[in-house]
Amino acid sequence: MDGGPHQDQWMAYSLDGGMSFIKYKRIIGGAEVENGITFRDPKVFKVQDGVWGILVGGGQFRFYTSTDLKVWEFAGDMPIYAECPDIYKLSTDGGGKWVINVGGIGYVVGDLSYNEGE
Repeated sequence: MDGGPHQDQWMAYSLDGGMSFIKYKRIIGGAEVENGITFRDPKVFKVQDGVWGILVGGGQFRFYTSTDLKVWEFAGDMPIYAECPDIYKLSTDGGGKWVINVGGIGYVVGDLSYNEGE
């Protein structure tokens, strides 16, 4: 890292149906940001049974995976820069395709290979 500012993703949880939250801890740390590019707007999604993903926007889209929602590993990135990403799987005759909504300005459709960050 070149010494630029860094941003983190933190986790909080609720025991009362979302009326209040308890700050847990930093779950993804040290993302380097510069020139107004940020690391925010996490979208947590289920990849498959036992595997979760986070798509983080605010700058270049970054993917992370977890099996327990507490420990996350970097899985890859996409050369797309936007805020408020969304990701979901649509059923198709061939099994399904992933759709990434690019902050309401467009979308990308394809396959998700979380082991290779594709």
